[in-house]
Amino acid sequence: MLLSLNINNYAIIDNLSIEFDEGLNIITGETGAGKSIIIGALSLVLGEHAKTENIRTGKDKAVIQALFTVEENNHELKEVLDDLSIDYSDQTLILTREISLKGRNICKINSTLVNVSTLKEVGTHLIDIHGQHEHQKLLNQNTHLSFLDSYGQNKIKDDLRNVSLSYDEYKKALKELTELEKKSKENSDNLDNFKRQFEEINEVELEIGEDEELEKREKILLNSQNIYSDIDSAYSLLYKSDSNVLSNLTLANESFSKVLDYDESVKENVEMLNEANTLIEEVVFFLRDYRDNISFNPEELNDIESKLNKINYLKKKYGVTIEEILEYKKELQNNIELIDNYEDTLNSLKKDVDKKKKEYLKHAKTLREKRKKIADEFCKKITENLQLLSMKGTVFACEFKDLEKNENYTKKGIDDIAFMISTNKGESLKPLNKIASGGEISRVMLSFKRILSENDNIDCLIFDEIDTGISGQTALIVGKQMWELSKNHQILAITHLPQIASMADTNYFIKKEVKDDKTFTSFTKLNEEEKVEELVRIISGENTSENAIMYAKDMIENADKLKNQ
Repeated sequence: MLLSLNINNYAIIDNLSIEFDEGLNIITGETGAGKSIIIGALSLVLGEHAKTENIRTGKDKAVIQALFTVEENNHELKEVLDDLSIDYSDQTLILTREISLKGRNICKINSTLVNVSTLKEVGTHLIDIHGQHEHQKLLNQNTHLSFLDSYGQNKIKDDLRNVSLSYDEYKKALKELTELEKKSKENSDNLDNFKRQFEEINEVELEIGEDEELEKREKILLNSQNIYSDIDSAYSLLYKSDSNVLSNLTLANESFSKVLDYDESVKENVEMLNEANTLIEEVVFFLRDYRDNISFNPEELNDIESKLNKINYLKKKYGVTIEEILEYKKELQNNIELIDNYEDTLNSLKKDVDKKKKEYLKHAKTLREKRKKIADEFCKKITENLQLLSMKGTVFACEFKDLEKNENYTKKGIDDIAFMISTNKGESLKPLNKIASGGEISRVMLSFKRILSENDNIDCLIFDEIDTGISGQTALIVGKQMWELSKNHQILAITHLPQIASMADTNYFIKKEVKDDKTFTSFTKLNEEEKVEELVRIISGENTSENAIMYAKDMIENADKLKNQ
């Protein structure tokens, strides 16, 4: 439910705060006062496209905030909010949208910064706005299937999922088959080249990491003479020379140890010197063994250099690392095997495609049968509701078109539907977009909203220009249906018809005023007396005769009777 809307510096509105009630909220006002601007501001905070020209003249930015309650049954909204880690523990949401002349676009949900697409996603679970755009959507045949599926969602939810999953599997298998056929042609032309490259890599017998090990060994062999000289020098200094380190360290250790007989406090340092002596002995033994094992083997060096040359050659052709070369070798092997086993693989993939296609069609046909039953039920309800809206003799139907014949498969199945209508008894059914009357399409749209709302979790519905092309008793019936919808949904509606305004639970009046050469918009919640005055204004303009007042009061009284029927 929409609790409040705050608008700052948007269009002709400087600062406006509106609180909405449950039930049917009707907004009326003079032409050009800004009724549709309210809807525009609300659309903006719900993620619609922002235009800097909508910022009030002379201001740097516009800010719109909307406060909503999170209803218990709106599970889809809660899932979205949980995924976004947005806290709604107090069961409320504040959506904020700020646009500036500098192009800054700030969006928030509660205290969390979000992008526009996230704002829009959350908005779709909060409010359903109906205006001229929705009229066009209804007249677009491409949207008709989604309308029908929306009505039957509880009955076909699993079927839609099965069709979508099997479609993906079918398309995946078909793609593999297509790629195989394409790749096989390319590979066949390059088979000899593949085999030559494979053998070229295979002959070198590569192992991951061996290039690094070979380079280390090559470096040692190339510098073996210097290594021997340096090791021998170190060995002599530590052990062989007359004044070698190890001998002197041993003597120092013996002398220092004698001090223990007189002073126990040097014990720790004596032990450290003893450990140093042991460590030096270990280094001496290592140096001796290392020196004695040093040898220069020209044959080994040649083998290493030869292997490294081969590896570097392969790196220039097939990859900068041995891992990449081996990966390319594997790819070559796969291509060769693919060509050698092409017929078997081709037949296997064809069987898989046929299997996945049959699986998809099985699910799609099951979905079609359920859709047809849902369509009969849906069209019957629409027809009945249109009869109530003074469209006697109207027949509403759904025409199914089979996409299977041309294998025009989709993720939603093999059905293409079109809503058909006959508005006069005896006339043939025609596509919905052939309806000439704006009043008729408005009533069809209201019927859709009424029937689809039985299955949705959206708490707030907004109607802008739903009363186009209607008047009199029809307008009163439209108002009654909107009021009936408001028993389970919060309804906000802009109207210029007194019959609809009289059905409101809460009435609002919007007007604009000019002060100091600037235009300002005010928004007022009407009491019962003001409601009568507003109906008089809608009915007779400036004429506030007793007859007009009585007519307005009668209209409200009749509306109350309709509500209590």
